[in-house]
Amino acid sequence: MRRRFASLVALGVTVGLLAVLPACSTDAGATVTVTQQVPPAPTVPTSANAPEAQPDTTASETTASETTAAETTAAETTASATSTPKPTSSAATSTSKQRTSKSATTAGDPDPGWTNPTTNDPDVSRDVPGPEGGRKCATDAKYYDEAPTGMRPDVIAAWHHFEKVANAQGIIVCLNDGKRSSAQQQAQYDEYVQEYGKDVADQLVLSPEKSSHVTGNALDVQPQAAYQFLQSTKGSLGLCRIYDNEPWHFEYDAKYFTQGCPARLPKPEN
Repeated sequence: MRRRFASLVALGVTVGLLAVLPACSTDAGATVTVTQQVPPAPTVPTSANAPEAQPDTTASETTASETTAAETTAAETTASATSTPKPTSSAATSTSKQRTSKSATTAGDPDPGWTNPTTNDPDVSRDVPGPEGGRKCATDAKYYDEAPTGMRPDVIAAWHHFEKVANAQGIIVCLNDGKRSSAQQQAQYDEYVQEYGKDVADQLVLSPEKSSHVTGNALDVQPQAAYQFLQSTKGSLGLCRIYDNEPWHFEYDAKYFTQGCPARLPKPEN
């Protein structure tokens, strides 16, 4: 009886195990299947959730950039031809002066009382001397800034007018040499002969009989930016460059206001 009961119990246990094992096998397989599943592919954006298209501004930005660059280049070119280092001061002061001068130029003539003469004043005496030296030029100490004393009154007026026009553009001008007497002219010629030789002196200094410095209607303008600016006016201020080899030498004539500058000579001719 006990053996039969034990057999029945063993049979029941075996049947129970067989019933449980398929379920366990199924659960284990399900677990493996879950861990090996591949994540779903990302959803491709549709027109509804795609980023909003931005307007194409590349062409317009490029055009604006190119225009600004061209304007800057033109301004820099003009500036390189008509500007000069300012007197020893801060950069802010120089910039402020330039901006103020442009406003003044835009507002009107920086010398409203000026009227172009139609005739020349008589030449001054050849014996009247000019200043010997003077204060140093503010923008280049190797040059002078003489007072325009001794020159013809119309030439002095033209010089002051030029100063105002140039200063309105932020340009400092210096009168390195103006009136000379016959004796001063001869002394300068002799000095050049001694220092550079007669051939060079003949190309830079006229005899007292031919020099416009002696008659009071010639100006030696410095520094470079100043005489470049004056040359760019093409006689509209009554002053013209006369020689190819002396870019600083200008002479006055009332006819330059209306007729412009004459053809330049290669060099002074004694």
